[in-house]
Amino acid sequence: MEVYTVTEAKNNFPKLRRLAAKGNEFIVIDHKRAETASVSVIATELLDKITNEALANLTYEWLDQPGDRITDDEMNQTWNLWNEQLQIHGVGTTKEEAIYSLAEDAVNYANEYFDDLEFFLNPKSERDAHYWILRGIRYCDGDLTKVIMVMRLNELLEV
Repeated sequence: MEVYTVTEAKNNFPKLRRLAAKGNEFIVIDHKRAETASVSVIATELLDKITNEALANLTYEWLDQPGDRITDDEMNQTWNLWNEQLQIHGVGTTKEEAIYSLAEDAVNYANEYFDDLEFFLNPKSERDAHYWILRGIRYCDGDLTKVIMVMRLNELLEV
């Protein structure tokens, strides 16, 4: 894999961009700043593939539904939907409301995550693996209909 300094990458950027779009990856290093990590120039299409694979592996579980017994004297009144990978949930009086609630939680979490990447990408946060899923959610720009589609939540209504 070819490695370029920041100056070399700037001088060759049109060429590097064309080659990256074809699937090549280039590493850019900054010798002037010891604290900065190297970065890759890579095709967005390849990153989207990783993102889509992560989104395709999401799983959901209906934890509760109306009519479930909570105690001997109390019945549940809501639908409760859980996503294990992101550890988020949605609650609503209908399945649709629970799905929209989970999608809203996903958008809020994605925004929080990308607002503080340094914290969340730290392996000690135990949330660094969420990056690819949240990248896909973030690309929906807060449009809950799109979020529901990319997270495949719409499939929960088809069963």
